[in-house]
Amino acid sequence: MKTKNKIENQANEDLELYRSLLCEIDEKIIELFLKRLELSKKIGAYKKANNLPIFVLAQEEKVLSRVRHAVGTKMSPGSIEEIYKIIMNESKKVQK
Repeated sequence: MKTKNKIENQANEDLELYRSLLCEIDEKIIELFLKRLELSKKIGAYKKANNLPIFVLAQEEKVLSRVRHAVGTKMSPGSIEEIYKIIMNESKKVQK
């Protein structure tokens, strides 16, 4: 029984460590997302100053193609595309 408890305790410690690492990664993702939004604001200001449209389909397709290629087979292309569509929609909102 003591061995089973040790194994369970170790598993719980491992799980907490993994969750802690995920939390750190989430914080970095959020930090990068906020930096991306700040840059999007600058892009929006440039577009307004130069009478350019906020939405450019070719650019969005270029970004989606790039991220699909970047994840390769490590993630579903549809999933990364959904994530980036949300990210780009937020970017378009701050550009307006």
